[in-house]
Amino acid sequence: MSGGKRFIYPNEFQAHGPCHGKGKVYCSPCTGRGYSETTRYDSSGYSHRERQTCTICHGSGERMCDGCGGTGDELIYHARSAGIEDATSDTAGVDEDFSSVEPYDAEASKRKYAALHTEKLAEAEQRRDEIIQWVWNSDFDTAYKSKFDQWLSTFNLNAADAEMWLLGTATQLDQSATSTQAGTLSLTLRGLALLCGTADMYRNMSQ
Repeated sequence: MSGGKRFIYPNEFQAHGPCHGKGKVYCSPCTGRGYSETTRYDSSGYSHRERQTCTICHGSGERMCDGCGGTGDELIYHARSAGIEDATSDTAGVDEDFSSVEPYDAEASKRKYAALHTEKLAEAEQRRDEIIQWVWNSDFDTAYKSKFDQWLSTFNLNAADAEMWLLGTATQLDQSATSTQAGTLSLTLRGLALLCGTADMYRNMSQ
């Protein structure tokens, strides 16, 4: 056999180290809070704090892990030097038989991402229920609570543009926010949007 490294596609995954298999990492720009605060002074010299949603994590406090593309997986490659002695190997100088190594299974990979899509979508649905319950326990007026419940309850979290619509609603809340609760609702919707976006990514990878 000729010299050089021979790479075999993996037939298994392992948890990606930097994100511990979560697919998300700590958002450093906002120190994991999901927002940044700025001190401003009015004409009278009084200071007040302004809170802005983090543009990197959209309020979730976490961002997608670039190393694994948000999947939480790390592909395991088996590499050996064919015909070249490997000083770190106990089988140095011995030609290894790769015939029994299973090739990368594309269909198995699709099934894995389909399962991740289902899992992330279920997480988004649970988060939606929590948001609706929070709104009903908030100080918003009853008419707004009812209208918001009707909107979010029937919202298709599995739609390809779900993330875009949720982020748009959160932005509108930011622009018209007159209370702390409106700002909090905006942050929670951005977190829900991130879940929908991740679920959509997994769906695309499963196809």
